[in-house]
Amino acid sequence: MAHHLMDVIVEGKQPPPCDTMIGVEMGEVHGGRAVGIWKPTKEMLNGNGVIMGGFVSSAADVVIAYAISSMVNDKQTFCFSEFNCFLSSTCVTRGY
Repeated sequence: MAHHLMDVIVEGKQPPPCDTMIGVEMGEVHGGRAVGIWKPTKEMLNGNGVIMGGFVSSAADVVIAYAISSMVNDKQTFCFSEFNCFLSSTCVTRGY
């Protein structure tokens, strides 16, 4: 077994609480690649009705952790010391 996060994928074990709290459901994970499904909730919206960036980066962090876990062995571990994320937003106004 590569890493305990892989037990969630391979053996169907319960994911860590942070995964379920943020709402990420993992799909295919292997060879350094991971696919996750994230459905933000209304509680994650800021005052402008936009999802807070911290939630976006947390969801990405969860999926990245699974991707890395698929490449480490049981004698290895990992952590992030730097996380760079470029987020771009678009404002659309509609005249009604």
